Amino acid sequence: MYLFKKTDSLMKKLLLSLLITLIVNTLTAQTVGIGTTSPSPYAILDVKDNSKGILIPRMDSVSRKNIPATKGMMVYDTTFGGFWYNDGSAWVNMPGKGNTTGDMLYWDGTKWVNLPAGTP
Repeated sequence: MYLFKKTDSLMKKLLLSLLITLIVNTLTAQTVGIGTTSPSPYAILDVKDNSKGILIPRMDSVSRKNIPATKGMMVYDTTFGGFWYNDGSAWVNMPGKGNTTGDMLYWDGTKWVNLPAGTP
């Protein structure tokens, strides 16, 4: 009978320790920081570095189009040479920028086109 009392007490302590560990992990594991010990509490991932960047997945158009519609997905399309994101129903080309001040971008129905400054 004495053995059971000791085991019950040990089990209660173990469960309490486990519960405290889970609570602490839940409260502190909201943000992941890479290159920082104090990641922003408003970001799920905070990456800081002065000499490196983030490399977005690169693929051709066929591979990109084979990914199921996933809102917020972003890739670099090597066929078109630009970034694309998925709006939940279709892939959308992120327009580039003009080469000089005054350039304009316009949507021709299928892609963004650079219209150089001064072009009628």
